[in-house]
Amino acid sequence: MELSKYQKQIIDWLLNGKGNACCNAVAGSGKSTTLRLAAQALKDAGVSPANIKIIVFGKANSQDLIAKFGPAWKNSICTLHSAGYSLIKKELDIRNPRDAKINIDKYRKIAQGLNLVAYRIKKQMRQGTLRRTRAIAHDSDFIDIVHKVRMTNQKPTPEIVEDLCAHFEITDIFKFDVVASAVQKCLRQGEEQAINNSIFDFTDQIWLPVKWNVEDSPWFKPYKFVLVDECQDLNAAQLKLALMLAGSTGRMLFVGDPRQAIMGFAGADCDSYYKIVEETKAIELPLSLCYRCPKTHVALVNKIFPEIPIEAHPNAKTGTILEARENDLAQYLEPDDLILSRKTNPLVVLCIQLLAQGMSAKIKGRDIGKIIKNELEEIARIPGFDYQEFNDFFNMYTDAKIGRLKGMDNSEKLIEDTRDRLSALHTIYTSRPEANSINDLIISIDELFSDENSSIILSTCHRAKGLEANRVFILNPGDMPMTWENQLDWQETQEHNLLYVALTRSKQDLFIIRAETVKDGDIYWFNFSEDVSEEPITVFSEDVSESPSEEPITVFSEDVSESRSEEPLRSSTLSFRNYIAVKIRKLNENTKQELLESVKKLHQRIQEQSSRQAGEKTTKPN
Repeated sequence: MELSKYQKQIIDWLLNGKGNACCNAVAGSGKSTTLRLAAQALKDAGVSPANIKIIVFGKANSQDLIAKFGPAWKNSICTLHSAGYSLIKKELDIRNPRDAKINIDKYRKIAQGLNLVAYRIKKQMRQGTLRRTRAIAHDSDFIDIVHKVRMTNQKPTPEIVEDLCAHFEITDIFKFDVVASAVQKCLRQGEEQAINNSIFDFTDQIWLPVKWNVEDSPWFKPYKFVLVDECQDLNAAQLKLALMLAGSTGRMLFVGDPRQAIMGFAGADCDSYYKIVEETKAIELPLSLCYRCPKTHVALVNKIFPEIPIEAHPNAKTGTILEARENDLAQYLEPDDLILSRKTNPLVVLCIQLLAQGMSAKIKGRDIGKIIKNELEEIARIPGFDYQEFNDFFNMYTDAKIGRLKGMDNSEKLIEDTRDRLSALHTIYTSRPEANSINDLIISIDELFSDENSSIILSTCHRAKGLEANRVFILNPGDMPMTWENQLDWQETQEHNLLYVALTRSKQDLFIIRAETVKDGDIYWFNFSEDVSEEPITVFSEDVSESPSEEPITVFSEDVSESRSEEPLRSSTLSFRNYIAVKIRKLNENTKQELLESVKKLHQRIQEQSSRQAGEKTTKPN
């Protein structure tokens, strides 16, 4: 393949430069391909794969990259968790993999053993001391704090716990000193279990090598080159571990897109990319050519985010940007479509509708389903709960939870997120009138939320990073970017980043789906779409739009001939005009031209009729 000028610059730096570099890689710029080319260039220059470590996010991505690179790279490509786990086993001299045990519930069991969270005695569940003393409202929040203290590579002081609760919007921890002391006890036992019993959870794999400073061990040998993908999503402990792999002598290439830093809610450092540049004294190398998105989509991103250096590939398709009303959406969906939303409840409503119509659809994100199930289980714990009176208990729980959030810092955002989750739960409840128990609803939640593939994928924008599709639908676009009172700078940045991610998932058609109540101009960023199309919100593919025409074709709704309205529908609505655009690609060239001529004639007749009606109005007496 022919390398872009940006890829050539990166490889030249690897072979002839010095120090460290950060590659500012825009959406769809071929980060994995660039890493493969870079690694191959190093190998061709005489650097053994054994001296190169390539860090990727996710086991599936690791396996996919190994398949692309070849068997020689099997031990060079891994996740940070895998790299950290290898360091732990060397530090503890664990030679037989069977001697080490991964237990994802390790710290919950430790907390149960300390009677901090709910524990079982003789088949009876007893409430933990943290809830009993009202230090916390939910056991899961405490386990989450244990996780986040390690991710952020901090010591659990009361001040740190309070800061983490504020940053990650954990609203039901009330006694920070009590919780900090409890976290310290759990971490101490967790470290002892690792050393004495070789029991670890996944976060241990990152945290323990950093805590133990294994780079100072006599057996430690740094890599000559460390290449890190998706560096904008590194949390503090992960960044420390990545730097450790190169030691003081190795060189590092970080690849990431600072404008796709959207995982702050999950523990990522929102400024990770820029902190890497500063901490490693890295030079910045651009990777600006987008191989995924059509020209009109890139142009729209350029209009909204002029500071992002994204460029369309010279051979990219023109692409289409279409607008649709929410009520028309289901009839235009096709297999392999991707539907995005900033909020969860709109996806739940739509997914239930699609399933009712016999369409195969899933909401991506099993962890989102878990959060909703946690809310459901809390409702079921209300004293006297009766499923037959679910609505009453649901309202009671909602009022109590919203009441606790009022007056807190960032309360508007916290309340909005809570309402979104609870609305999603109530939507699921109302869709299952035959359900008779909490377990029935849990089954329904598990059926909706999945990380498995489906004919139609629905996803929040947070889960959409890494996804792509020929046709992408943005549901409720007015929800992006979200704003709220007391919004922090990093939160505002992430909201704009979510919009950028949503706009860069499509390879062909981008559909903007508006609710019926949304008026023209309400979505400020969509107004730019008129400026980037060859026609106002053009809906024809490039081979059709190039047909000779004196003016852009405007077609009205399918039943326009019967309409008595004096004002036609907007040409950008997904009616007959857009229907033609969506279907026309499936026709052969002759049929396309015949259809286009028919549309032109229809357009001409409508114009003539409008002119006659206008003339009649002007001749009527007052």
